[in-house]
Amino acid sequence: MESFFTAHDIEAAYGRLQVLWGVDLTLGRGEVAVLLGSNGAGKTTLLKALMGLRPLLKGEITLGGQRVERLRPDVRVQRGIHYMTELGVFPNLSVDENLQVGGFGLARAELRRRIRDLHETFPDLGRLHTASAASLSGGQRKMLAVAKAIVVPPRLLLMDEPSAGLSPRFVAEVVAVLRRLREDGPTMLIAEQNVKFLEIADRAYVLDGGRISFAGSVAELTADDAVRQAYFGVSGH
Repeated sequence: MESFFTAHDIEAAYGRLQVLWGVDLTLGRGEVAVLLGSNGAGKTTLLKALMGLRPLLKGEITLGGQRVERLRPDVRVQRGIHYMTELGVFPNLSVDENLQVGGFGLARAELRRRIRDLHETFPDLGRLHTASAASLSGGQRKMLAVAKAIVVPPRLLLMDEPSAGLSPRFVAEVVAVLRRLREDGPTMLIAEQNVKFLEIADRAYVLDGGRISFAGSVAELTADDAVRQAYFGVSGH
């Protein structure tokens, strides 16, 4: 598949502490990739670097064949790169107010239409549209975070640990939401520790100590004995 999004030789630091070392990623249009890694592996730093929220020490980023690594974060948003943080919502705002923030820049009529569509896609959000985000369950908040990130349909959706803080039941609900979302075609890079998200992925990367230690298909990942032991708790021998 032809590359739609690429990150080449990405290096980034916090002050004098280098966190990322020569990271390479490639996704085709409409592909879903899961970026596995433990806490402290550099997943959030990588997503922030791709979004322009952390400066690069070096590296190139392309979207649709155009270089974007020198663009400000707001311009990257305009180019179609959206970032769902681990929190993802504004707790003191209502469901619809969060969606309005996500749709900033849309014409009023188009924003109303998109919010109506999202109420249908996420029935809980439609039912609770005037409730504060803080009053939602953990799973509902994650659904709101996803919805907020796609009010304006993204070309590339970066997601930081959508399973964080969720019970297995709510994780399954979020995976189901993302499975439906991928039918609409956005390319997705999902940073996770939970292997459940591999169910909807085309390819996987493992980030370890700021370096990519595995890159390949999900089938190749699950066949790799070292990865199986680290993430699945089983050995092929």
